[in-house]
Amino acid sequence: MVEGAVVAEATAKEAKRRKKKNLFDVAQFLPEWGIGYKVAKTTWRDVSYQITKINLYKDGRHGK
Repeated sequence: MVEGAVVAEATAKEAKRRKKKNLFDVAQFLPEWGIGYKVAKTTWRDVSYQITKINLYKDGRHGK
């Protein structure tokens, strides 16, 4: 019984923790990779950036 509770607690903690998305993870679902859209982190106040150009590396998850 104790082992089952430990496993259940560990899976609950993993479910709460999410992998944070980078700009490329977000922009891939926007039309034309988000060019023209304004983006900002949720923790930023009064700061945003407009996407004007994206250069992706071959893996599609990193770039400039």
